[in-house]
Amino acid sequence: MLSFDALLREQDWTRLQRDDIADDGDNIALSLGVLARNESCKTGHNQGVVLLREAARLCAKALLAARPSGAKAFVLSEEGYVTLFHSAVADLQLPRPDNGLDWVPHCLRHGGASEFHRIFKASALDIKLRGRWESDKAVARYTKSHQLVALDARLSDEVHARAARFWADPSSRFRLR
Repeated sequence: MLSFDALLREQDWTRLQRDDIADDGDNIALSLGVLARNESCKTGHNQGVVLLREAARLCAKALLAARPSGAKAFVLSEEGYVTLFHSAVADLQLPRPDNGLDWVPHCLRHGGASEFHRIFKASALDIKLRGRWESDKAVARYTKSHQLVALDARLSDEVHARAARFWADPSSRFRLR
């Protein structure tokens, strides 16, 4: 959910620490490429994003409650995350994307950018800032709302029903142990 909402690259979420998640009571922000730890994102240091979707905010709140200060936000390795991601794709029986490629976690960055454009009516500049892209060409490559609609049309009724249950009560999905 965080990767989709915040348009995270793999390096962003693997480096994310609990203390990089800020909750002011109204908004939750993620700090990325923290210079104090000698980190950088692909496009520089000290970047970040404010979460838009309630489900992403609930996920971040669960991480804040579950992880100690100074710890990584996620206990899962990148390899473990990829395995979990592929299990979810198989469980949902997602059809292969129209571009013929396989499902990979980076698809969440593409899908999030496309959804941000389609649902939130975000401008190319807004998408560029949110995704921390340097070029308009990158925004155009990532923002393919028509592919998102085409994929949605191919999803089974069961997947749509599961999605409806999730969005009806996302808080039930983010109780971390």
